[in-house]
Amino acid sequence: MDKITAQLLLRGGDKHYLAVPFSEKDEAKSRGARWDANTRTWYVPPTTSLYVFGKWLVGECRLAFDFLEVEREAERLAQEEWRALPTRRGL
Repeated sequence: MDKITAQLLLRGGDKHYLAVPFSEKDEAKSRGARWDANTRTWYVPPTTSLYVFGKWLVGECRLAFDFLEVEREAERLAQEEWRALPTRRGL
């Protein structure tokens, strides 16, 4: 998976079902999730970004979310290393 594919998957556009434990239903609802009474499952409406539902995503969307999280962490660590470079050289 590449970054663009991952971003497109998480942009929304389709109805994506979530794996929300009962104890977290209020949190999911407050973030915009909706209850599908027919499937008895929480889902993200098509016009909603999936980023805020990361911990409940399943399937391809979960893989995309995890991929982007790793990318963000790698960028953050690289920036920290870059900032620390002058102090390591005594500058």
